[in-house]
Amino acid sequence: MAKKTAAKKSAVKDKVKASTAVTPVPAVVPKVHPAVVAFVAYHIVAITIYALPKPSNDVLSGKVSPRGSDALLAFNVREMKQWAVFYGYLYPTGFWQYWDMFAPDPAQTDIWGDAEVTFLDGTKTMFQYPRMKISSIPDKFMQERYRKFFERVNLEENPYFWSPFAQAIALKTATDQSSPPVRVTLFRHFQEVMRHDKQTPNEPPYGSYPFFTFVVDQHKLFTDKGWKLGIH
Repeated sequence: MAKKTAAKKSAVKDKVKASTAVTPVPAVVPKVHPAVVAFVAYHIVAITIYALPKPSNDVLSGKVSPRGSDALLAFNVREMKQWAVFYGYLYPTGFWQYWDMFAPDPAQTDIWGDAEVTFLDGTKTMFQYPRMKISSIPDKFMQERYRKFFERVNLEENPYFWSPFAQAIALKTATDQSSPPVRVTLFRHFQEVMRHDKQTPNEPPYGSYPFFTFVVDQHKLFTDKGWKLGIH
């Protein structure tokens, strides 16, 4: 009798557990629109094409026939990077990037810049453009883009950057409406990077070169500063 009673109680407990058990709900996986998938795939391909390094200069100049990976890299530079479907997207959006600084011909010159600003009253000051070599580690993370920008601005083949760059420096240094900046001279400073296997006790000196002098657009300067236009 006791066994039957215990069996009934066990059966009742099993029914209660079964009735109160939580049935797991299958996870709902959100569906991604095919257009989104296609765009992400296109973006990855475009970034990869522009991130691949260039082959050696000898291959690019035709002195050496490309072989192996150099053949692929040469084809990428001469063909893939010239396709408007890629550069027409990467350049306007700013997604283009170069990772070929590491190989096969890494940069061998440390370049940085500053500017001499002349004011209406004849005084001068040096505008210190961010320089990575003397910046703190947190500043390097925040200001690395400035180094990349100047590396392109200072190039002789990019003179169209110089005037707006100098005007921006004038805007940044303008603090006195009675004596605004009237002239900005851009300087580049350069030093050959020492080879790791040919270290010398002293670093080679920096060379300096004033590569552009700009007469400040006073109307634009006063407008951008929100100053009242007058005769200067």
